[in-house]
Amino acid sequence: MSCESAQFWVGLPGNSDQRYKVSSYQHFEVSESGDVSIVNFKSDRIMEADMIDELGGELIQLADTDTSKVLLDFSNIAFLSSAALSRLIVMHKHCLANTVSLKLSGMTSDIEKVFTVTRLNTLFDIHAEQAGALASF
Repeated sequence: MSCESAQFWVGLPGNSDQRYKVSSYQHFEVSESGDVSIVNFKSDRIMEADMIDELGGELIQLADTDTSKVLLDFSNIAFLSSAALSRLIVMHKHCLANTVSLKLSGMTSDIEKVFTVTRLNTLFDIHAEQAGALASF
């Protein structure tokens, strides 16, 4: 299992003077908005055991960096397995233990229903859109 990441700087469209850091992991990319690390998943389906283990390790690695605020953006996710939900719970506990604020945003109605049925909507701080989640930190 490899959890190495690469970092690069990207210019904002229309403004080459403003740039933000993007870190690329195997299963997601991280961009920075102020002091918030925003995770954007590369795949729309998180269901294979190996992928879930690697993704979980990468998320923990991210939480162990110097970040204190993490936003998981689910706008690209169409399907999550129960094992993926379990890894998110582990991530939540790890963040709590390390004083990292964790928020979720951008869920489709199907993914939101999964969080509601499993009552994970009471565990996680979930926002409809990324902008609202960023404003709530």
